[in-house]
Amino acid sequence: MKAEDIFKDLIVRTVARLMVPFILLFGLYVLLHGHASPGGGFQAGVIIAAGFILMSLAFNMDELKRRVPLTFRLITGSFGPINYVVIGIACILSGGYFLQYGVVPLPSLAPADVSAVLISAVEIGIGITVLGMVTGMILSMTGGSDDHT
Repeated sequence: MKAEDIFKDLIVRTVARLMVPFILLFGLYVLLHGHASPGGGFQAGVIIAAGFILMSLAFNMDELKRRVPLTFRLITGSFGPINYVVIGIACILSGGYFLQYGVVPLPSLAPADVSAVLISAVEIGIGITVLGMVTGMILSMTGGSDDHT
């Protein structure tokens, strides 16, 4: 390896180490403010996955595959739909329609606050699912062996 290649590699890794925490923080901000502003689960999941992908490109894909194993990707991929259905059924069992958030009786919360909490819970589920799916797609496209294949 040439000295200039090592220098380029050092710059890419240093910039990635500096940028990833801000990318993850921005993804968390988009996720937590998605119920009241533009953004939400899908956008936050893609932003957070982009942070993981940047780190894997700066270092190597095997590290991402080690840190985000197949079982984790399968669990996160199914979390959002299960979360969505459970909250929807809780609304029905509380006497409302599917995802009619305000009818769910949560102690010491007004119906508007219940709606904000449950909308945030749905958005978090979507974000977790998108994070798992986008990371899994990137790992699938890069090839290589997986821990369960």
